[in-house]
Amino acid sequence: MRTIHLSRLGGRVLALDLSDADVEELRSSRDLKKLVAAADPNRPCARLVRLVGKDGELKDDEPIDAADLGPDSVLQYLQVSWMSELEEVPALAGETIPEGVWPNADERPEPWTLFAPDLAALLEACCQKCATNRNFDSMNLLADAWRDAVLNLSIDAVCSEMPSLLKNMLAFSGPKWRWESSPFQETIWEVVPLLQPDTVQRALLTADTETMKIIWESVRTKFPQRHRRSTVGMYGADDSARCIAELISKGLPRWCWAGHMPPFNDNLLQYILEPTDWQHIRDKDKDQARICILVAERLTLEELCHLNDDGRSALSYAVEFAEKSVVESCWMQVRDVIKRQMILCFREETVPVPKLRSILAQMYREWWDFCEDDELHFREVVAAFEEHLRELTTQDARAPGDLAGTWSSASCDGAWNWAQRGSWWSSDSWQGM
Repeated sequence: MRTIHLSRLGGRVLALDLSDADVEELRSSRDLKKLVAAADPNRPCARLVRLVGKDGELKDDEPIDAADLGPDSVLQYLQVSWMSELEEVPALAGETIPEGVWPNADERPEPWTLFAPDLAALLEACCQKCATNRNFDSMNLLADAWRDAVLNLSIDAVCSEMPSLLKNMLAFSGPKWRWESSPFQETIWEVVPLLQPDTVQRALLTADTETMKIIWESVRTKFPQRHRRSTVGMYGADDSARCIAELISKGLPRWCWAGHMPPFNDNLLQYILEPTDWQHIRDKDKDQARICILVAERLTLEELCHLNDDGRSALSYAVEFAEKSVVESCWMQVRDVIKRQMILCFREETVPVPKLRSILAQMYREWWDFCEDDELHFREVVAAFEEHLRELTTQDARAPGDLAGTWSSASCDGAWNWAQRGSWWSSDSWQGM
């Protein structure tokens, strides 16, 4: 064991106890900064620690002198503010950081300022300058400084105290950046796994159309016309869809994913599945398919049967796209989950109400308008709906608890017995894909 004493400029002396293994791994100033940050009572981010030797400040990649690890060490350290990070960025020349927006290590942290609209506008302007001058190192420095500032927060604790912060984070990473990929979005991908389910469930309690739009576009960008190519996620990166899927699994409020949105009145399933031409196979991925499955398993019968302005439900899109993407089994699973959920939700109805006959008539119209006469999947759904209606209207109908188990294939070739088949999809089987 070895003890190094470092004086904090203008303050106390820090005794740093190092094992032999720690000493062996000390190859540069950067390594020592991490140990100092961990030992300092204020627990600053290592990025904000500066080491000062007899010849001045040590650079991150500068080797550690053996004398600095001995009893006669003259090393000192200080903690700087996040603002000093931005002072090194050439693109900030002439720009003014709004007071209180960027967090200062010497002030009370105000996490919401990291996601403030004026900071987003400032960083967008700076990134634009970097891109114009092809100074991508400065752009990366901006993004890294913001990332460290965010991840230095106790994310879940802060979001628990301020449920609206998750909305602010999504809005910050989802403004109209003029980039194929937002330089700040990867930070949000790192934040989402740190959130606990109860934190996610209490966030975003108030429905907000703009936030809903940001969430959907994080999954998939859509042009305001039909049959147009889309990109994977708002910024061309599939981690966005993966993060939204994780938020849904953790209890993201229903209004974020269960409604429908203009200009075509699509629900999220229709939004992802359209267009269905084979040319669009490459701009849809497995994480988007996973979101379809997560959403379909949580929708009501009315939501599953929702018709958009084109008169189509999610099932007709799923059937059509699965036929075009036979090499991607995940889209066949999406089709089968939507079909299964429609049948199970329909069979949960135990009173022969006109609503059920209306839904059956709607399914017939959609089948005739958009599918071949011998289309198997619509035939299975319609046959299951008809059988359940017959069971409800017969004098010797079984008890409601018995109606949810099986349905016969007598009225439909190839109909499945769901009770015998069981739950064919699970998160474990998905992970194996």
